[in-house]
Amino acid sequence: MKQAFSKRPNPEKAQGKVTVRGALESPVEPVEAPSPVWPASVAKKRLAAPPSNKETTPNLHLPSEGFVDLNFKVQPELRHAFKVYAASQSMTGKELLERAFELYTRVFPLGDETVEIRRPSAEQMRLRREKRQEREARMTRIRSHQG
Repeated sequence: MKQAFSKRPNPEKAQGKVTVRGALESPVEPVEAPSPVWPASVAKKRLAAPPSNKETTPNLHLPSEGFVDLNFKVQPELRHAFKVYAASQSMTGKELLERAFELYTRVFPLGDETVEIRRPSAEQMRLRREKRQEREARMTRIRSHQG
């Protein structure tokens, strides 16, 4: 036999009380969960309260001492090589960049001094041609052995 359910809210359930029928006739009283008790070893590891906003605000705006950011992306290999070289010379990345730029501007100056771009000499052209022919012959031999 099916029992019809009423759509009206049960006032006992609305108040958080549930009635158990059968062996117990009185409503079941809700029980509060016990508060967790932390062992002494865990209590010691808790962090202190974070600093207030007044204490942290100054460290977000450190003085730049007249410097500005220079941001650009490079390949990971270049970044790694740059950092390794700077560390091997006991320099910072900033110092290495400054020295490299200074050297570059000495070799390739701007302004009235122009850099002359010369055509290769006939001898240089002949050597380049011979090397290119050797490479092509080597590649032809490699390809013939593969197939």
